[in-house]
Amino acid sequence: MAFGLSCHDPVANAGMQATFAGATSVTLPLCQANGAIPAAWSATTVAATFPAGIPSAGPFSFNYPDVGKVELWMRNSAATTQRGASGPFVVKPDHFVITGIKCTTINVANCGAGALAMPTSGDNPAAANAAGVTFIRAGHPFTVTVTAKNALGNTTPNYGQETAAESVKLNPALVAGLGLANNPAIGGTFGTFTNGVATGAAFTWNEVGIITLTPGVADADYLGAGDATGTESGNVGRFYAGGFALSGGVIANRSGLAGCAAPAGCGSFTYMGEQMSAAFNLTAKAVDGTTTLQNYKYSATAANNFARFDPAAAGNPLALAAVDTGAPRTVATLDTATYGVASGSFSGGVATVTAPFAVTRGASPSGPFEALDIGVNPVDDDGAALALLDLAVNAGGSPDTHGKVGSTKARYGRLKISNAHGSELLPLTIAVTAQYWDGATYITNALDNNSSFAAGDVIFSNPLKNLVVAEISVSSVSAINNGNFSYVLAKPSGGDGKYDGSVDMNVNALSGWLPGNTARAAFGVYKGNNEFIYMREVY
Repeated sequence: MAFGLSCHDPVANAGMQATFAGATSVTLPLCQANGAIPAAWSATTVAATFPAGIPSAGPFSFNYPDVGKVELWMRNSAATTQRGASGPFVVKPDHFVITGIKCTTINVANCGAGALAMPTSGDNPAAANAAGVTFIRAGHPFTVTVTAKNALGNTTPNYGQETAAESVKLNPALVAGLGLANNPAIGGTFGTFTNGVATGAAFTWNEVGIITLTPGVADADYLGAGDATGTESGNVGRFYAGGFALSGGVIANRSGLAGCAAPAGCGSFTYMGEQMSAAFNLTAKAVDGTTTLQNYKYSATAANNFARFDPAAAGNPLALAAVDTGAPRTVATLDTATYGVASGSFSGGVATVTAPFAVTRGASPSGPFEALDIGVNPVDDDGAALALLDLAVNAGGSPDTHGKVGSTKARYGRLKISNAHGSELLPLTIAVTAQYWDGATYITNALDNNSSFAAGDVIFSNPLKNLVVAEISVSSVSAINNGNFSYVLAKPSGGDGKYDGSVDMNVNALSGWLPGNTARAAFGVYKGNNEFIYMREVY
């Protein structure tokens, strides 16, 4: 008996020959194209013994080392017209092997940047956890090669040559034990298969973390015969952030005052030396600038901490900076230490940040900064930075080095406490005005409707004549309105009953940004009668 083979899909054999593995070893000729009756049959025939009463021989064992849809033919070795066929059947790959995982475009902008640089070859460093070496930014293309194999581990050159060419897909799996949750599909495809081997140079994974890859038939059904998969790869990664997006930025003015906490704040200005806050969202993104990296989240366990930026770290990690864009354009010095560190940490790729700071108040008047732009420039340990820089925090106006959070006014302030005098038998009103330096002199700060003062803020000193400090007290304090308010001193009481005299007073409540002068309150002093017939100034 002689054997032959025909190819249905692919329509032609790529060069691998089937063998008959019986008592006699037989190698079949290359298969006949397009499923036709073989033109060539095995040169060595196989004896087929039909036992008495049994109209069949066999079984026969064949090995087809390639893949595709084929048909086995047999014939009487002496009579070519006596032949039979198995009918078409599918031989699928046993498994796939992936190799050559590496960064497609090897450059510091997208491969192995930051303090934990990957090999310069661009090869996958197979990091074990979040503390491991960087591989590639989320969404940047990487290269993989795949080979289709048979059960003996040999390459099957027919794979990918089918009429509707089959391909391979890569199935990612998150490495366990690292706290990773989001596992997007792998983007990209393999190129054309040649001799059972194909390479894809544009694969992407839009997340941070570490994965493994398992290859399988692209449509999970090789010529209708089901799927075939490969061995799971080792670790691939660490994938790291492409950059940050800044959103929802506001400047919370006077955020240290009661009722003025961020993000709302109070009013439209803040005094130099007084706390204000920058409130905004930072979102970790893939290199496409759109995809949010949900695995970029903080963990107290270093091995699981894929958020490589901590807004709440000491030392101004946000690089807060400010510039007044008026004329002349002036860089403002910021105090980022006095009021503590920022709050906020990454969860699901987003950090809601509130950063307290102040415009530094110098010993001499300065400003005002009526068009003060506040910016940040966060950069994580892997070099991920803001994708959009739209603020130049320098006197020249370029280049842009920060992302703008918002704008406000910063004013160099003081309190003007007025002297007052009146009867020792009546309360005495002390007028106070909040002022700011306008560049030439101090003027009323009509925007101040939020500074708050209490009776206990007043310090009395230097009593003269018949007054002592213990005889003086504050009976009430009015609310500030357009920069003006007042203290009412109760009429002097207690002591020896003699209350004419004076006392110095100062206010220390907001001395860090709104210091006051020393004023004098005098009791038992009268301004005289306003009723007069004629008055002439002597000059």
